[in-house]
Amino acid sequence: MVSVTYSTDGTTMQTYTYSASSLDMDTDALIDAAVYAKMQPAYNLETKITTAETKITSYTELQSLLTDLQDAGDALRNSSAISDIDSNVFLARTAYLTSSDGVDAGNYLDVTVDSDTETGNYSLVIDQIAEAHKISGSSVSDSSAEMGYTGSFTLGLDDGDSATISVTSDMSLDEIATAINAEADTTGVKASVVQVDSSTYTMVLTAQDTGKEIETSSTSGTDIMNSLGFTDSSGDFSNVLNEAQDAIIEVDGLTITRDSNEIDDVLDGVTFNLYAATAGATVDVEIAENVSDIKTAISDFVDAYNAFREFVATNQATSTDGSASDDAVLFGDYYLRSANSTMSSLLSTGHGGYSLRDFGITLNSSNELELDEDTLNEALLNNLDGVQSFFAFEMTSSSDDLGIIASPLASGDTTFTLDLTVDSNGDLSTASVGGDSSLFTVKGSRIVGAEGTIYEGMTLVYTGDTTQSITVTLSQGMADQLYHQMDNYADSSDGSLADAISTLDDQIDSWGDDIDNITTRAEKYRTTLEAKYTAMQTAYETAQILLDQLEANSNASNDD
Repeated sequence: MVSVTYSTDGTTMQTYTYSASSLDMDTDALIDAAVYAKMQPAYNLETKITTAETKITSYTELQSLLTDLQDAGDALRNSSAISDIDSNVFLARTAYLTSSDGVDAGNYLDVTVDSDTETGNYSLVIDQIAEAHKISGSSVSDSSAEMGYTGSFTLGLDDGDSATISVTSDMSLDEIATAINAEADTTGVKASVVQVDSSTYTMVLTAQDTGKEIETSSTSGTDIMNSLGFTDSSGDFSNVLNEAQDAIIEVDGLTITRDSNEIDDVLDGVTFNLYAATAGATVDVEIAENVSDIKTAISDFVDAYNAFREFVATNQATSTDGSASDDAVLFGDYYLRSANSTMSSLLSTGHGGYSLRDFGITLNSSNELELDEDTLNEALLNNLDGVQSFFAFEMTSSSDDLGIIASPLASGDTTFTLDLTVDSNGDLSTASVGGDSSLFTVKGSRIVGAEGTIYEGMTLVYTGDTTQSITVTLSQGMADQLYHQMDNYADSSDGSLADAISTLDDQIDSWGDDIDNITTRAEKYRTTLEAKYTAMQTAYETAQILLDQLEANSNASNDD
């Protein structure tokens, strides 16, 4: 008897016993065991791939959380880029309305304000709102019956375009209305057929612009407008439902007339949408910073940080034996530790003479942020400059001729003197600091920080026409530092996490290629073994036939 011990899964050992006088063996099991041994390196690589994929998932989640933090910083950093004006909460403006009669001022009007609009207080009276001209015709008993009128007429608004409407005898009131509406984009007049009661219909014409009168005249055939009852024999409108009128408002005592209830050309950046006359009441309009938007942005920052901290806590957790818990995929990971350290430093550092605690933001025992809304509300209402000084990027200049349109990427506050030279034509020619003109490049009126210097990422603009030296102070608040530092980790193209994910992806691809090569070799080995065992079986069967013949011959001889 012969015994063979083997494993098909690398752990469970099995023993197969067969007779030496027979090849009655489980060759498939023996081949599987041998191929498994050849495949073991591939199985190890598959384990590595699974581990790497799990790590990529965690890196991607970390990247997303840091992007949320960066976005929270972006909202509060007071970006000086022109493209960021509408999303800059410190430039956001709103209108606070108070009516002298105690009625909700929103019943009278709505006011929208563009970002960076000058703040101020105004007194507003709405004497009348703009109205659209509306007229009706005579009644008919069946709006779908043929009217029997043939002719054409022009229709439009005063000072606007007109169109010719043709009517045939087989057209009903409904069809005439349809013909009028087909030209509404040109005429500015729309028609509607109103059912007054079960057997009475009338057509109503409405001007689409307020403050403009409907104008019409017959051009051929039947005087259609007269036949429909819109005009009398003298050509005047028979039934005016609503007179056209302009809006009239008083702003700080100045009377202003407009033909629309949407008025956006009285105060720069301010749009009034009128709903009703104030009937002698006065509405006080205060254009001010939108502290609600700022508060929301601060609350979003707190939420984004706490989501990040929860992720950090999960990945720092240990089991009872002190080893990393199963969920701590990034336990001890460099990028996680680095991002956490960066955030801790930002939160603990004061800016502009303030700290987070001054605005009601503190760390609890779990290192998560807690927000005291009463303290924050007090700061927003009475110390908005302090809030902005802590969070935002700010630039001060000794000359009104110098502004900034892109903030630097360097961390911290800095002060420097910029020496500007203007040529005989009044054009800016050089910009230098401490006599070094290589730190900035002059491009027209723009002064761009040179790559590789501490001014890289900065773009200034000079509107003056004289040579002068200007003292510039840059204060990079917490949110601006947060925005730039999180970009180092979270940027989807060249951030450190994107690089780490790309490296792991490349390693997974390489391991996949190795697995393919190992698998190919193992399958070739399987083919070789199968051929070997087949040959052995054939040889055995041939020998067995020969043995049987010899035994038969021997038995025959003995019988003789």
